[in-house]
Amino acid sequence: MESEKKTLEDARNANFLLYLRSRQPDNIYKRWVDAVSAGNTDDAADAARDYRNVMLEQSDNMLVPDRPNVNVPAWETYRQALRDVPEQEGFPLSIVWPEKPL
Repeated sequence: MESEKKTLEDARNANFLLYLRSRQPDNIYKRWVDAVSAGNTDDAADAARDYRNVMLEQSDNMLVPDRPNVNVPAWETYRQALRDVPEQEGFPLSIVWPEKPL
């Protein structure tokens, strides 16, 4: 019984690590590049939206009201450009990714 419990826990941990790796921007971006290279429009669109969503999530904290020394207009422009990615001509196989403000 204890070994079954440990095996289930190990499997959950392994699956969680796979999930975390799948949410890493570099891994998602590579998935998009691979889909574009293969000409797979559906996979490229999914990966592009996933990448865009993670980049939005990672920039959420830049617009909190009490964060010092932040160029709020630049971050708002960047975040809007990310939201507009699916509207770009050529999406999902040709995307001009917005640059993150400094």
